[in-house]
Amino acid sequence: MSGAFSFQADAAAPRRGTVGRRYLAARTVRRKQGTADMSKSAKSKAEQQFAATQKKAKKQRDEKDRVLREKQEKVARLRALRLAKEAADAKAAENNAS
Repeated sequence: MSGAFSFQADAAAPRRGTVGRRYLAARTVRRKQGTADMSKSAKSKAEQQFAATQKKAKKQRDEKDRVLREKQEKVARLRALRLAKEAADAKAAENNAS
């Protein structure tokens, strides 16, 4: 068995655990920096979406309020016309009765 499946560590190669830890530490730092940048852009995008949603909701509320106000004005106008007609009819009936 001369070398085909040798499990002895090569003396010149660095120990795997030490290099791995350093590599992982450096990779973690890079990821955290990238995540901070990414979270800023994600936060910015979320804020933009929220602002757009708020703007759309405000526009819908304003439209709903406008429609409601117009309906109330129409009802008030029709009520005033009805009351005026009833008063005119009552006066005409009074004049006819006399």
